Amino acid sequence: MRPVSGIYHASGAGETTWYGFAAAAIAELQALEPTAKLATVEAITTAEYPTPAKRPLNSRMDCGKLERVLGWKMPEWRESLRLAMGEVKR
Repeated sequence: MRPVSGIYHASGAGETTWYGFAAAAIAELQALEPTAKLATVEAITTAEYPTPAKRPLNSRMDCGKLERVLGWKMPEWRESLRLAMGEVKR
């Protein structure tokens, strides 16, 4: 076996935005707590959220190397979110 080195991304499979992630988290929590009054989120562009550092237009992480080299496929982000929200609920 050859030595394993380098940078590996280990984020959930699939793609979303920060808005998509927040909206999905709120929806999961609402399903767990139907009577809870929760925040609403509004989608905005990167330009509408100024930061001192320049942000890339595409900052998706590619976990392909993790799968190619180690044979480890990351679970879909929505499934991981569902599991995490279930833990928070406990």
